[in-house]
Amino acid sequence: MTSVLALSRQLSASSDESVEQLLQQRSVSAAGLKDFFDLAGHLLKAESLQQALTPLDRNSLAVLVVLGADEEPAWLTPDQIRGRLSHSTPHREFSSDWIDAILARLRGMALVRTEGDAVQGWPEVAVALGSWPAEGLPSPEELVDLTRPTLLDVVENDPGDETERASAERAFALVQMVGELIAELTLEPAPTRARGGLTLPASKRLSEALRVTLNRVPFLLTLTSRAGLTAELAVGWTATDQSAEWLMLPPAERWLALAHAWFEAASPDIVETLSEHSRRVWGDTIRVLVPWLFPAAPERATAWVGTLVDEAEFIGFQHADAGSSFAKALVVSGDAAAAEILAPLMPAEVDSVYVQPDLTVISPGPLKAAIDTELRQIATIENRALAATYRITSASLLRAFTAGMTEDKLRGFLAKISLTGIPQPLDYLVTETVRRYGSIRVEAIEPQTAGSPARTRVTADDRHTLETLLVDRGLQHLSLRRRSEDVLVSIMSANVVINSLHEAKYPAALISDGGSHDASPASAAPKANPTRQLLERLRNNQAAHDDETPETGFSRQLSLAIKSKSTIKVALVAPNGAAHEYTILPTSVSAARLRGLDSASDVERTLPLAWVTSVETLA
Repeated sequence: MTSVLALSRQLSASSDESVEQLLQQRSVSAAGLKDFFDLAGHLLKAESLQQALTPLDRNSLAVLVVLGADEEPAWLTPDQIRGRLSHSTPHREFSSDWIDAILARLRGMALVRTEGDAVQGWPEVAVALGSWPAEGLPSPEELVDLTRPTLLDVVENDPGDETERASAERAFALVQMVGELIAELTLEPAPTRARGGLTLPASKRLSEALRVTLNRVPFLLTLTSRAGLTAELAVGWTATDQSAEWLMLPPAERWLALAHAWFEAASPDIVETLSEHSRRVWGDTIRVLVPWLFPAAPERATAWVGTLVDEAEFIGFQHADAGSSFAKALVVSGDAAAAEILAPLMPAEVDSVYVQPDLTVISPGPLKAAIDTELRQIATIENRALAATYRITSASLLRAFTAGMTEDKLRGFLAKISLTGIPQPLDYLVTETVRRYGSIRVEAIEPQTAGSPARTRVTADDRHTLETLLVDRGLQHLSLRRRSEDVLVSIMSANVVINSLHEAKYPAALISDGGSHDASPASAAPKANPTRQLLERLRNNQAAHDDETPETGFSRQLSLAIKSKSTIKVALVAPNGAAHEYTILPTSVSAARLRGLDSASDVERTLPLAWVTSVETLA
C-alpha cells in the first residue's frame, strides 16, 4: 500500500476534531483538495513536509529519525523507540509520558503512521530528513543525539527586592488584565477574520480595554485559551464558563493557573532544565537551550528566544533575566510552595466601594472578582487601576435591565457594597430609568422578501418617539424607515439596534416573539469557518473512495505526481516473480500503463500498473 493511500485511510478514520486541528497546524489550503486522498498527497509532498519539519523541536525530530532508520519502514512500539533513543544518548532517561507526548504531537501533524500502539515512519519523511545535510542542516545522526548543551552553573544571588517587587507587580497586572479580558469578551465576543486572527477593530478594542499594545492581545488570547478561560467560536473569541470559576480564585491561584498554561506549552526540555538549574540566570539558560532545541530554524529560534524571555518578564516569571522566587518555587516545588510565596506579595482585595453623587463608583483597592463582575453589569469602567473608577449612566442601566437585571436586585447589590449608601441622584436615575424602560421596543424579524430585507422591528408608546428616532442623526447607521404609522424597521440586527439606542440613551427593551422582554439577545449569525468547510467537503467526498483498491490508489498517486512534476520511486513484481525498482519522472498514465523517464538510464520506460507494488514520491 502506498504512503498516500495509507495516510488517506488514516485521515478518513480520524475524528473531525483531530483532522480540523491537523488542517490548521499544517496550514492546509482548500485549493485543489477534493477528498482525503488529495489531502494525503498534499501532506506528503516534499515542500509541505519541509514546512512541517523545519519548526519541530529536536526531540520530535529524533523520534522521526528513529522511525526512518530501517531500510524498510518498521512498526515500533513506544518502548522500542525509547530503547533506540537510550542507545544513542545513554546518559539521558526518556519516560513513557515523554515519548507518548511526542508521538501524539507527530500523529496530530500526520508525520507518522499508527496502528494500535505501534508506530511507523513515512518513507517520505525519512527522505526529507536525509536531504537536510545538503542544505546545511543537521544530519539524522546528529539529530538523534539528544545530549543537551552544557550549562555552567553560575550561581546567582537570591532574587533581590527589585526582582521580587517587579515580578509580583507583573504577576498582579497579568491577573488584572485577564480579568479585564474576560469582562470584555463576556460583554461582546471579539470577531475574527476568515484567514485567522482578530479583526483590527476587535484588536484595538481589546488593546484599549486592557491598556496593552496590539501585539500583546494575541498572546493574552493564546494564554487564556490554553488555561481554558477563553475560546475561539464561530462568533469570535469569547469567555468560557470556566472563566467564572477562575475569577473566584484568590489572586495568587489565578496567576498560578496562567503560569502553568504558559510554561507547560513550552518544550519539556526548557521546563526540566529550568527546574534542574533553578539558581542559574534563567534568561541565559533560555538563550543557550532554545537554539539547540530548534536546529532547523536558527532565525526562528533566535526570534523565539526574544519572545520567550519577553513573555517570561511580562507574566512575572522573571525580571532582568533573574527568575522570581515564586516562579522558581513553582517549577521546583509545585503550586503550594509558589502560592505561599506569592500571596503576601499581591495587593489585598476589597469588597466595598464609594458611590458618589456624581454617579461615579470608586474602589479603594482591587475589587474582589465577583463584585467587579456584577458591578460591570450596571456601570462602565472609566479608570482601570488599583483604585478603579466606574460610572453609572442611563445607558449602562438600560444594558443591565436588557440583560435581566431587576430594580430590587440592583438596589440590593448597591446597598451591600456601598460605604456611602445610594446617593439621591443615583436613586432618581434608577427610578426614572425603570419607569421609562420598555417605552421603545425592539424585536428581531425574519426578512420577508428580497425587496424587503428588514431584520428588526421598532415600536414605541407614542408616534412622536418614532419621529424622533427617524430624525436622530446619531442613528443614521441603522437605516430606520417607516413600515406603518406605528412601526419602524431596520436592516440591522436586533442586537445592533438595541445597543445603538442604549448608547443614544433611549429606554429601549428587546422583546421576544410573544411580546415579553427578552433578557438574552440573539447572538450574531455564525460566521463561515473555511477549515470546517474544507473538512465537510472531504467527508462528503469520502464515500466514493472508501473501497478504493491499491491499484486505483497507485493510479491516483501517479496522476498527482504527473500534475506536480514530481520524481517517484516505483517498485514492481513481474509475472515471473522478478522484482524491479525504478526512479522515474512520470509523464502519463493510460491504458493501464505508466510511462516515464528513468532517472538512472535516461530512457523512457513503460510499466504495467498491474505489476506495481508501491509508489513513493521523492520530490
